[in-house]
Amino acid sequence: MVRLVCRGDSVSATVQGTHDYRVKLWVEDRAIQYDCDCPIGVDGEFCKHCVAAGLAWFAERSANEADSQIPQCDVDLNAYLMAQSKKKLISMLLERAREDELYEQRLQMLAAQGESKAAAIESFRKALTGRIKRRRFVEYSEMRSYVREIESAADSVEGLLKDGHAGEVRELAERALRLVEKALNNVDDSDGYMRNVIDRFQELHYTACKAIKPDPIALAKFLLEWEVSGDWEVFYGAAETYADILGNSGLAAYRRFAEAEWEKVKPLNAREERAERFGRRFRVQQLMERYAKASGDIEALVAVKKKSLTGAVDYLSIARIYEDAGSRDAAIEWAERGAKAFPEHDRGLKDFLIAEYYDKGRYAESLARSWEKFSAMPILKAHQQLKKSAAALSEWEATREKALCHVRETLANRAKNKKSYIAWPYHSDHSPLVEILLWEKKPEEAWTEAACGGCTKALWLVLAEERGKAHPSDAADVYLRIIERTIQETNNAAYSEAVEMLNEVKTLKERLGHGAEFTRVLEAIRVRYKAKRKLMRLLNSEVGNRAMLCCFKGGRGEGVIETHAVWERQHD
Repeated sequence: MVRLVCRGDSVSATVQGTHDYRVKLWVEDRAIQYDCDCPIGVDGEFCKHCVAAGLAWFAERSANEADSQIPQCDVDLNAYLMAQSKKKLISMLLERAREDELYEQRLQMLAAQGESKAAAIESFRKALTGRIKRRRFVEYSEMRSYVREIESAADSVEGLLKDGHAGEVRELAERALRLVEKALNNVDDSDGYMRNVIDRFQELHYTACKAIKPDPIALAKFLLEWEVSGDWEVFYGAAETYADILGNSGLAAYRRFAEAEWEKVKPLNAREERAERFGRRFRVQQLMERYAKASGDIEALVAVKKKSLTGAVDYLSIARIYEDAGSRDAAIEWAERGAKAFPEHDRGLKDFLIAEYYDKGRYAESLARSWEKFSAMPILKAHQQLKKSAAALSEWEATREKALCHVRETLANRAKNKKSYIAWPYHSDHSPLVEILLWEKKPEEAWTEAACGGCTKALWLVLAEERGKAHPSDAADVYLRIIERTIQETNNAAYSEAVEMLNEVKTLKERLGHGAEFTRVLEAIRVRYKAKRKLMRLLNSEVGNRAMLCCFKGGRGEGVIETHAVWERQHD
């Protein structure tokens, strides 16, 4: 324990571990709350540092009570300092300065004049650089400690601002932001701590600029250049943030500079290198889009978008702009252009056109686009769109037969070729047909397809639930096959799922009057998987007991499990 401070109903401490960690304990709604900046504490766990702080507080409190003293946690520091001599206060300040280089440099700047002041500023600048710059990669476990050092540096910079050094603070904040941008390439900032650091130095920069009132034109140029060239959104949206400092002349200059940058940007089309749309170009485009949106000029916004037509998504973006503005014909025109330019990558455009055609009563065109999508990807969502469009033309029955034949042909070709396509979401089974038939509320046909060609585990479970209403034996067989597979996954969630399914099997077997058979199955599972202690504990738990209301009597039951294993192999 490095430090322990009590204030009312809270305890703050600095606990020494791999690094020094800050801990706070307090009472809220008659319960102890806690916070620690170690990796475990950040995840919300009551870590060992919280335990250490609590034990230290308890030990101190017990010692005070043993001496019949009342712990005095709240101290009037102002009264104490006012009562000290000038010599004592100077001694305390110097001691603090020896512990913190930046604090020492701040005092030096307060005391310095002329050339010595410039030297003090340079010393502060070097000390600030030392807090942020690192020669080696900063690991995740070190980030809180590292960021805390930078935040301490920001506190010192803020102290300079209070001391009246606004000009120096602006320069130091800019330096710190450059260093932080570089540092972000050499740290594991998975939790995003550095975003708060960037925001803090940006606030200091803004406050300093507000105090010194720099030339608005020069400030606009500086802010724009950083906004469009940086990689970490430093000074993002600076025109809006600094509007009161820039004034009308600065804001006008900002826009002129942005437009000049945009003039340098060359249009991109499908044949251009897609990587060119990112980086500086992308940030300038973002800026111009914000200006266009703020003006409410739809055509100006489209003009910006038209400079980067490198993919189907760009055409869809323009189509949605016109759709939101109520210009449906223009929206359809842009979507059609995009579908023509990118016929292999226009899924979003097809969906857009299917819906737009349908809403405008152009059902034949909607059906044509729906069939294009379904033929390329015969899955449930495409089938649903196909039905909606075909039904509007009273052509659903014929279209449905054609669609199901297409699915079967696709599955047959896939099974024959045994190729794997990234766009195809299923293995070589009949899952697409099963899913479609279940949606159409045709469980018997779905069951036939699954029994013939197989389907996913999730669909088998849906089928079992539906099949159990009239054919409990079939449903029980499905559950038993899935139970075997599920147990092989070897994790607590899988074991819990297996026990849940055993409950279903028990219910189904009892409906059939086959309770003894269920007993044998359960015994066989116990024998076969007795080495899986977590599974055995679940079977013995309250949840498991609901599935084991039958007595464990009779034969070993391996034959039952083996029978289902053989059935499973035959139907895979």
